[in-house]
Amino acid sequence: MRRHAEKRKNSEVYKILLALGLQDVDSSNINCCNPDLEITGQSSDHMVIEVKKNSTNEGKTDCPKLETGDIESFKLDYFGLMFCMSSPFIRKEYIEG
Repeated sequence: MRRHAEKRKNSEVYKILLALGLQDVDSSNINCCNPDLEITGQSSDHMVIEVKKNSTNEGKTDCPKLETGDIESFKLDYFGLMFCMSSPFIRKEYIEG
């Protein structure tokens, strides 16, 4: 899923807005593969993802480097896959193994 928009604070990204809402898949049926990202909200047509800060051994926090247009991966449970595959709003790509 391509990132739709982002919100910055002190030049660090801390929230991401995706065009992936309840009309596509419920957030309870989808998880971010990136451990630095967490789904924090969802409306009918958008999802909000929060960027977690990681502690470094120097005691500073480090925000993952993310850019608008980056592609993020998600894990789906059975119902998440069913909703995504039946949604007319989600583009599907079939990859032969």
